[in-house]
Amino acid sequence: MTDKRRVSIREVSRLSGVSMATVSRVIHNSGRFSPATEKHVRDVMRQLNYVPDAIAQSMRTRTMPIVGVIMPDIMDENYALMVRTLQSELYASGYSVTVFNTNEDCALAQHFVDMLQTQRACGLVHVPDRDGADINPQGIPIVYFDRQPKAEPPENSVIVECNNYAGAKYAVSKLIANGRKTIALLSDERNMSSHRERIRGYHDALTEAGLSAGSAYLVNPQRTTEAISALQNVVTDGVPFDGIFCTSIRLTVGALAVLRQAGIPDSVVGVLGFGEHRLHRYGLLPYMAIQEPIIDMSLAAARALIMLIRGETPPQRKIVLDVIH
Repeated sequence: MTDKRRVSIREVSRLSGVSMATVSRVIHNSGRFSPATEKHVRDVMRQLNYVPDAIAQSMRTRTMPIVGVIMPDIMDENYALMVRTLQSELYASGYSVTVFNTNEDCALAQHFVDMLQTQRACGLVHVPDRDGADINPQGIPIVYFDRQPKAEPPENSVIVECNNYAGAKYAVSKLIANGRKTIALLSDERNMSSHRERIRGYHDALTEAGLSAGSAYLVNPQRTTEAISALQNVVTDGVPFDGIFCTSIRLTVGALAVLRQAGIPDSVVGVLGFGEHRLHRYGLLPYMAIQEPIIDMSLAAARALIMLIRGETPPQRKIVLDVIH
C-alpha cells in the first residue's frame, strides 16, 4: 500500500544533513548557500517527493506562489513564446503561472488583476493594451512587457522591452542602402509606445539620409486585413513609393499580400517589417525581418519579477534589449 503521508521539511533536513533553516533558504531561493548545498538538498527533496506546502508559505508571506500573465492576444506567436519561457523560468523557482487574455480591453485586464488580488498572487507580468490605458496592480509586483503604461509605473515595477527605435532605424537604413528613396510607413493608428518608437526611428533614418518621409498609412497593427484594405486602393491607382516599412509582422504580411496580388515584384517595392513570422524561417516570405528577442526579454522579465517578489531591488527599472537582425 502506498504511503500517502506528507513528507516534512524536518525529514528533508535530517536526510540531507543540513539545518531546517538551510532547507528553507533553498526552497525559497533566499539567503546564502553554496551551489553544492542547493543541489544536494534538491536531490533529497526529489528522492522524498517533497512538495513545499503552498498554504503554509502563503500564511508566512501573505501571498500564494502564483504569477499572473495578462496579455492582449494569446494567439500571437510572440506572446505564446513569452508565456512558454516565463512559465519554464518561474516554475524552476517555485511559481505557477496563470494566463489571461484581454483582447486589448483594459477593463477586462483590471478585472483579471482584481481576481489575482483575491487569489493572493505574488506577481504579475502585463502587456498593456494598445491605448496604453493603466491598470491598478493593487500593490502586486509587476513587470510591464513589450509596451509601456501611460502613467508613471509604480515603485515595485520593471519595464522590459526591445530597442524599438534602434531596430526601426536600422531597418529603414537597410531599405535606403538597397536604393529605396520613397519609403512609405504602415503603422499603428494609435499612440502605442512600441510603435511610437519605431515611427521615430523611421523618421530619423530618413532625415539622416536626406530623404523625406513617404506616405503614412495608419491602421490596427493586429489586423492583417486592415493593412490590405489600406494599400489596395493605393496600389490600384499607381504605386507612390518604392519601399514600405511596417511596424508589425501582421502589417508586413498584409503589405506583401497586396503587392503579390497586384503583381508588383520585390525589385519594384521593397518591404521590411518589424517582427518575424514563422514562414520567413522557411523562406516563404521574401523580406528582411527585424526580430524582437522575445526569449531574452521573457527571461529578463521573469528574473526581474522574482527579485521584486522577494523584496529585492532590480539593478534596472527599465530593461531594453537589442533587436536581432
